[in-house]
Amino acid sequence: MLLYILQDAPEIKTPDAQIKETKTGFLNCSVSSKPASNITWSNGHGIEITEGLVKGSNFLSLNLTDVSREAAGQYLCLANNGIGDEVHENATLVVTCKLTFKILRYGIESNV
Repeated sequence: MLLYILQDAPEIKTPDAQIKETKTGFLNCSVSSKPASNITWSNGHGIEITEGLVKGSNFLSLNLTDVSREAAGQYLCLANNGIGDEVHENATLVVTCKLTFKILRYGIESNV
């Protein structure tokens, strides 16, 4: 009797997200692989994120609360299950916010 064990390198899906400023939302990373993958998130500076994570057997979501405009940008989902190379995919977080501006009055002097 022959026994075949199917193994697949990870395939990642990380849709971009749009969240209103001060609200809560998620960046989701879904991974299809056999065996299951170790999944991580890192920020745009390559620093691994370890807080606010919601983990399932084939996904890792980054829970973003009280989102500020500074949180906008690129995030990276990485997956590795030992089959082939580690794979990664970028997700873009867009933070929508109210436009705020100040009108400043300047005194203008002119010498002719």
